[in-house]
Amino acid sequence: MNRDRVKGRLPIKGLWSMPGNTPLFAKLPQYFPDAEVLQVFFEADPEGAAEVVPEDLEVPVPTEAVITFFKFPFSTLGPYNEFAVDIKVLLDGQEKYYTAYNYVNSDVGLAAGREIWGGVPKKFAVLDIKRSFDLVYGFLERPEGLRLVTAVIRPEEPAKIEPLPITRLALKVIPPAGDGAEPLIQLVDRYRHRLTPKSVWTGPCTLVFNNRSDIDPLYRLGGPRRVIRCVYGTFDYILDFGRVVKDYSRR
Repeated sequence: MNRDRVKGRLPIKGLWSMPGNTPLFAKLPQYFPDAEVLQVFFEADPEGAAEVVPEDLEVPVPTEAVITFFKFPFSTLGPYNEFAVDIKVLLDGQEKYYTAYNYVNSDVGLAAGREIWGGVPKKFAVLDIKRSFDLVYGFLERPEGLRLVTAVIRPEEPAKIEPLPITRLALKVIPPAGDGAEPLIQLVDRYRHRLTPKSVWTGPCTLVFNNRSDIDPLYRLGGPRRVIRCVYGTFDYILDFGRVVKDYSRR
């Protein structure tokens, strides 16, 4: 036996997340019971939307987009808040939504989205869902104090929403480790996400892109030109595996 060295004992096969012996986040599926959700569908500027949509996808005109605020009081990734912008696109003629922007206030939530599905473009930000008078509102700031988005709803009547699988496209980009190597780039469909309504309400709402920031240029989506519909309430949310629909690294 060699006494001046010890062989590593961390098994490579079966690793899920780093650190290998104490992963940052749990394996899929991940659960988010009683998630508080504020969601606004709106008509966006098609040229602004096209700026952030991969070239293999098409943007229908008129262009529909959706902003979603999430407040997770508990999840298997811990409690945190999240904000997403998804744009309706066509993939080989089939309607999908593409995740263009995403913000969280949790390191675990950020790492899981980037490492598992890769293309969830998460950044840290200040965001929340709050209540004032008979209103519910969500806000996004980055940096703190620079308001980028505000959404307000006055819940007035129950919303009729059926449980549906959530399909979201994301562009997975993993930078190369070697000099001169190409990055891994894939288009991922998170088609096994599920959002089940529990107590959901609708009513008049407003959506404002408050300030121009070329670091986080959400304002380029425009306006919005028109609010289509909005809902607020609680959902059970489950995140599960997706599938790679395009692998640009093999071209």
